[in-house]
Amino acid sequence: MSTHTFAAEVVRAVEGKIDEIHEANLEDVREVSKSVRARLRKGGPYRIRTGAYKASWRFEVKEHTTGTTGIVYSKGHAGLTHLLELGHRVVLPGGRSGGTTRPYKHIEPAYVMGEAELKRRLGVQ
Repeated sequence: MSTHTFAAEVVRAVEGKIDEIHEANLEDVREVSKSVRARLRKGGPYRIRTGAYKASWRFEVKEHTTGTTGIVYSKGHAGLTHLLELGHRVVLPGGRSGGTTRPYKHIEPAYVMGEAELKRRLGVQ
């Protein structure tokens, strides 16, 4: 076996292993994104009215040159996610302040759970 042939075989083996790792990581990101979406679809500490907010959660996985990103979002309710998660000021008729609503933390705990699960799957500390 020539040096050139040996080098080509090593490169082919390394590229195959890189592809294998990439596919495994992509599947991990997809599965964790799906579990975060499922947790958000269960609802949070807020009162549910129609169920449209719970059902609106979606996820997508995007591949970049620097890695893979899982994005979980609420389709059609972006403003509501902000108001529920952080609370907001209540304005009464006449512009008077009616105080603030309490925040209903439901996105942050799902994110933290997803981050921990992905780190565990990838073997990252």
